[in-house]
Amino acid sequence: RRQRQMCIRDRVSTQSTWDSMLFNLSKRGFAVAGPPKFLITGCLGQIGRALIPKLQAKYGPNCVVGTDAIKPADLKLPCKFNILDIMHAKKMDKIVKDNNINSIIHFAAILSATGELMPEKAKDINIRGLEHVFDIALKHKCQLFNASSIAAYGGDKFPRESAPEDSSKLPSTIYGISKIYGELLGAYYNSKFGLDYRSLRYPVIMSSQEYGYKGTAIYTTEMFFKAIHDKKYECYVNAETKVPAIHVDDCVDATVQMLAADDKKFTKRVYNLAGLSFSAGELANEIKRYVPEFVCSFKPDFRQAIADTWPKLIQEESNKDWGWKFTQTLPQLVDKIFGDIKEAAKVKTPAKQY
Repeated sequence: RRQRQMCIRDRVSTQSTWDSMLFNLSKRGFAVAGPPKFLITGCLGQIGRALIPKLQAKYGPNCVVGTDAIKPADLKLPCKFNILDIMHAKKMDKIVKDNNINSIIHFAAILSATGELMPEKAKDINIRGLEHVFDIALKHKCQLFNASSIAAYGGDKFPRESAPEDSSKLPSTIYGISKIYGELLGAYYNSKFGLDYRSLRYPVIMSSQEYGYKGTAIYTTEMFFKAIHDKKYECYVNAETKVPAIHVDDCVDATVQMLAADDKKFTKRVYNLAGLSFSAGELANEIKRYVPEFVCSFKPDFRQAIADTWPKLIQEESNKDWGWKFTQTLPQLVDKIFGDIKEAAKVKTPAKQY
């Protein structure tokens, strides 16, 4: 209760400043000026850690300030770091001001499966925290990239086999609802106030590293490490469950490209990032090319119902608007992940089968 009261005071204390800005912003719009200086919220997550070095390679070693709610004592980051609870708007505002931030990349969120176990906490972080980010981006005239997700889809009014970008979205999870809210708020702030808002609707993100974040589709990464270490895995969705997915490196490449794209080329503020589509059973079979003795069993839990609301494949229009291209097969994706895992040296590498 005390934390929520503090957050409300933070917003109220700066409300008059925002009110005085809005008329001018809505009349003239604004654009990010100067070399990019990025603030990444939730930078210790799967995508944030991979994005930092990519941005530094493109814009220089001092272009990123990372933030997250905690920082493990033994973790070394290649950029400046601040501990930040996304609910503390006043501290976020100071970080943006003190570091001359002109582009905010917002990843901080409670993911889909965890959000269903603690919906009130997810509502605070994913909705109220997001509102702080919008307010501060507008106040400081920052570009704002807000990660969306295929969890924004839902209901039964879209073609699940291949969902268009602009099809109906009626999510049934607090995570998905918060993503739809962010998408709509971003489009509104762009048209009303000229905010340079950009967003990608990410598919499942696969990685060559183990993470403790328990999203609905973490099985797509866990399966590799369980195969290597235990030679078996109990998957919590059924073998037929299909999801669109992409490797984190390709996800980051698309994000960097979108951040740098000419705003005038966008025909919308949110784009799908399609990746490729495969079932849990198909993934298990591909992993057996590397670990022939691997046994994958399937025992669906509550996450099955969440995955069933997602599209099996999503269509994307980014290629014709701002040039993003992705062509990869499932065998190529599996080869890449095994090639990146250190323990892969202990596993016999099969011939490539494309």
